[in-house]
Amino acid sequence: MSQSLQTQLIDGILVLTYFDADTGAGLPWGEGIGAITSAITSTDAKAVLLNGAESLYFRTLEQQQQGYTDQQLQAADQLLAAIENCAVPVVALMNGCVNDFGWQLALCCDYRVASESTTIDLDLLKQGSIPGFGGSQRLPRLVGMKEASGLLSGAAPLTAAAAKATGLVDLLNNGVIEHSTVSLAPEVVSLVSAGCRNISGVNDLDSVEGKEVLDKLKATFARRRSAQIAPQKLIKALTAALEHELNQGLALERVLFLEMQKNEQCKALSYLAVSEQQANHIPGLASGLEVPAVKSAAIIGSGTMGGGIAMCFANAGIPVTIIDNAEQNLQRGLSVIKRNYEINVKRGSISQQQMDQCWGQVTGSLDYEDIANADIVIEAVFEDMALKKQIFTKLDQVMKPGALLGSNTSGLDIDEIASVTKRPGDVIGLHFFSPANVMKLLEVVRGTKVSDQTILRAMSLAKTINKVAVLAGNCPGFIGNRMIRGYMQQGANLILEGASIEQVDRVVVQFGMPMGPFAMGDLTGLDVGWRARQASGKAPGLTDHLPNKLCEMERFGQKSAAGYYRYEEGSRRPIVDPVVEELVEQISQEQGIPRREFDDEEVLRRCLYPLINEGANIIDEGIAIRASDIDTVYVNGYGFPAYRGGPMYWANQIGLDKVYQEIENYHQQFGDFWKPANLLKELAQKKQSFS
Repeated sequence: MSQSLQTQLIDGILVLTYFDADTGAGLPWGEGIGAITSAITSTDAKAVLLNGAESLYFRTLEQQQQGYTDQQLQAADQLLAAIENCAVPVVALMNGCVNDFGWQLALCCDYRVASESTTIDLDLLKQGSIPGFGGSQRLPRLVGMKEASGLLSGAAPLTAAAAKATGLVDLLNNGVIEHSTVSLAPEVVSLVSAGCRNISGVNDLDSVEGKEVLDKLKATFARRRSAQIAPQKLIKALTAALEHELNQGLALERVLFLEMQKNEQCKALSYLAVSEQQANHIPGLASGLEVPAVKSAAIIGSGTMGGGIAMCFANAGIPVTIIDNAEQNLQRGLSVIKRNYEINVKRGSISQQQMDQCWGQVTGSLDYEDIANADIVIEAVFEDMALKKQIFTKLDQVMKPGALLGSNTSGLDIDEIASVTKRPGDVIGLHFFSPANVMKLLEVVRGTKVSDQTILRAMSLAKTINKVAVLAGNCPGFIGNRMIRGYMQQGANLILEGASIEQVDRVVVQFGMPMGPFAMGDLTGLDVGWRARQASGKAPGLTDHLPNKLCEMERFGQKSAAGYYRYEEGSRRPIVDPVVEELVEQISQEQGIPRREFDDEEVLRRCLYPLINEGANIIDEGIAIRASDIDTVYVNGYGFPAYRGGPMYWANQIGLDKVYQEIENYHQQFGDFWKPANLLKELAQKKQSFS
């Protein structure tokens, strides 16, 4: 690797550019930090510019997951001290994605200049951490407590323009910023020409207003993140900014930061952050392939999924055309999209200008010829293989050569869909999750004949439309839906054996899931599965009897104000219904199932251990590349609590030997459903973990 700290003198300004010439990443931590500190300390220029290129420092994925060592903390503190004690202005010149230590270093500088493509990600809570290099102390003093607390507690990454509007960035630099050269706009040169240090970063805070802001934030955390520790630490750090002068606040922040470094939640969330990055590394693909950008898109189907997927492209500034076979359906779908944008404007999450820009990207048509030149087309009709094959036959005839042909199937055979085309290498599964414009996960499903280039284009597209992508193999249900079946089945078995519907849902919610299996069934609608079972002509299974009878009673879930629970008019709060409890007991008696009481721990194991066991099978079969991919799927698509790391990470923390023994016990008691996965058994016997 070619590593260097490059120095340039431009108009009397010392520009320090630090990066790896092979990768574009910042210098390794020790070398980079030490070299920059030395250059700043010894300079006689009239100003110093720290050109961070795409990162203000470089740490490997493994280092990010392990946290900061004492040596790294010491090096960082020396650099920040050199900046603060420098006799001339120090400017942070930001480009690419700036996060963690990068933006905290920038706050320590006198001025911050960003290229227009810069994004700044200030949310460390998603990693189970808080700022540790002055971020919680300097940011409120720079932009005010209200703005700072919002940016630090879950805000999306800031664009350069948004950062300038908040006061975080002083100037946008329209000059050229590359790894090895810097062309400074005249505004940047004039910014530091007088050699004045900027003292705006040490403004006093309004303690009364600040306390009101933090009280509201604390209440929000209590409602939404009560089980997480990092939000509580962030409140303490921000309170320190109100109550103490800067140096005392910095010292208190560091104590809180180090406490979080040792916390299991921080380790789990750091693991997930690394896992999302690792999911983009696909072994075995050809190198040096061209990955053409997607500049236009088409969606087949204007229903809920089609409309949500269309919004993903529109939000990314990509023109998208929606195709439907009926004008009435098309207009209804377009009106739903427009209404969703209007709701976002009303909530304040986007501006009217942003809505106009996004809505202007969406068009509708009844003619396939209107999408012939799109770079990608995604079929988003309901799960019917015959219908999907009919659509792909048409797409094969219409779409230009090289277009990506995607199917938003949640579990159908991608190879069978691709078989009706003359270009199976261009066909790929793109499983979006509902609502598609909100949910982060995108399962990218590869068939046996898909090309390497198609896989890479799909994974790259996911980033463009702000999705977390995981590559999955082709099997019924892929990764997520294949695993969820066992979870749902065990919930159904438990209530027949004596647990209550309320207990099962309560236990998994207390664990951290957003809702239990029965509340989720009511939300999605019991009639969907009921009609599919009726159409199959198969005899009902043991766990089908209850939902079948509920649907026969026209209890379809929230849509009919009654399902597993009942619902009062205008409310989504589930209410336990004695009618259903009596029905469960009746079915148990008819099926000869003895009933008993369950403690909460057994309920949790029975519901969640099937996820671990089936996940091990999925890894063993090569459907998932790695265990961390499964965890990424379950956190981003199925609501598994992020601070527990995902089902496979959680299993590692319990100990695979213990998990295996419990599953083997259930196997002996209940039969083949619980047969331990070969990989789980092997790792347990070797005292190893999923890696």
